[in-house]
Amino acid sequence: MMSFSKKNILSFDIGTSSVKISIVKIDSNVEYKILYQAKEYYDQKRIRRENLGAKTNYSQQNVEVIWQTIERTMVRISANLSKNVEIDLITVCGQMHGIVLWSNAILHPNRSETLKSFSEINFTLISDHYDWTDGRCDGKFLEKLPRPDCYLDQPSSGFGCATLFWLQEHSTEWLQQFDRCGTIMDWLVSMLGSIDQVRMHSHNAFSWGYFDPKSTDWNKEILENSNFPKHLLPNVINRIEIIGETRFKWHFVESGTKITNAGADLQSIIALALLNDDSDSFVINFGTSGQICRSIDRDQFEIPKKSNQTIKSIDFVPFFDENQFLMIAATLNGGNVLNEFINHLQSIVKVLTKIELRIEDIWDRLIESFDSKENYDWQSNRAYTIKPNLFGERFDPNRCCSIEFFHRWPNLLEFVSTLCVGLIKNLIEMMPDFTQTIRINEMKRKKTLIICAGSLFNRNPFMKMAMERIITEILTSNENKCNKKGFDKSNNSGEENEEKCEQNQINSLIELKFIENCDAQIGMAINAFKQIYLK
Repeated sequence: MMSFSKKNILSFDIGTSSVKISIVKIDSNVEYKILYQAKEYYDQKRIRRENLGAKTNYSQQNVEVIWQTIERTMVRISANLSKNVEIDLITVCGQMHGIVLWSNAILHPNRSETLKSFSEINFTLISDHYDWTDGRCDGKFLEKLPRPDCYLDQPSSGFGCATLFWLQEHSTEWLQQFDRCGTIMDWLVSMLGSIDQVRMHSHNAFSWGYFDPKSTDWNKEILENSNFPKHLLPNVINRIEIIGETRFKWHFVESGTKITNAGADLQSIIALALLNDDSDSFVINFGTSGQICRSIDRDQFEIPKKSNQTIKSIDFVPFFDENQFLMIAATLNGGNVLNEFINHLQSIVKVLTKIELRIEDIWDRLIESFDSKENYDWQSNRAYTIKPNLFGERFDPNRCCSIEFFHRWPNLLEFVSTLCVGLIKNLIEMMPDFTQTIRINEMKRKKTLIICAGSLFNRNPFMKMAMERIITEILTSNENKCNKKGFDKSNNSGEENEEKCEQNQINSLIELKFIENCDAQIGMAINAFKQIYLK
């Protein structure tokens, strides 16, 4: 164990729609303080490629726009940060599955010399970022691919290796200009430290497919026999470790600052959510997309291959603790669905009034108008439901958004509330173990801890209310109903008694915990700190 007092870690989260940067001070007891935090959204008119024609299922992000967003955020931090804050370590995490390609010549603009300034970055030597929502690999193409010899034995569109297969088949000559690839986070780490060889964390490698976490290696033989550009694949390491250092001063970061390999956002968020709680808890995270998961000890059972699972919506992914993995259900539908709806509202207002409200203003007005009791009649709105699968699901790409049992037009606040209920129910239904565990624990009179994290819970009271109501519904749908517990519903106070009973059930059987600032970059910083300084 290294000897030290405290460490200041600069940590990045390269997300689908924004960049988040935090400076976290951590001590030897793993107690932490956020010294500064900033978030910057990408320019939505420039981040997405517009030259894709009718290929609407393609999803490519402009890497230069991502870099410019990082630079703007660093400028903001520089202007507000105390001058006596020295950065000891840099960590990066972000969106999994996606891939970006580049030529190593980008690190050597004058051939022999390395970058002396980030202004020298030649973005013509970098591909777009093919992100996790990319749908170019349709079912017909995926059926042609060889079956991986690992848990994820069914390739999926949006996964790095599947995208490489597609590019090898459809853009062979174009692909030859690149000799490096990785996630967008691996690219950033390579730039920050002028690192020639990509060293990918096993969490990100796993998210690409064709990677076996047991052997910590790619399915090399399968890929070699399948016309796959295997020479592009990064080296993989199974832990967070220092792999380089900055070569010159960058804003408030001094030359020689250590840099770790990049991690995945999901595992970082879950690790932070469980930092001070029982690892047997459920964590529900909603940002652009949504996930529900719990940690499982590796020796509890053998993980079945994906193709042999009866519940196709469940995945098992490696965790920071090598003795555990995460059981996870991940939906493609989260904050992105709400954003589409708000964009639709914006267009309606513009057509009717010729006023173009900002998205932020619409959200502000909805939240200002929110009142869980006055604006939403839970009982009457059980009459209709919203299935929010606007973007399909990985295990069922043909799922779509629909409204069922719709007999009247709801008011706007009712509709937003019902949409939030639909988002959470959709995710919960993807993991039957969630409801089963709550009911088993209820029979044992044991509390179930449910930790809710992510930007959607933090700033959206509709989501918090929806979560509370859904948990109530799960509990009261059991046979042990309120009217069997001595509550008299024959008088006028019956409804009030029922409401009290339901609240008592939640308090006694469920601990619903909403965590603010449960951000991936903070979780990544803490786990890097533990693996580098405490071992």
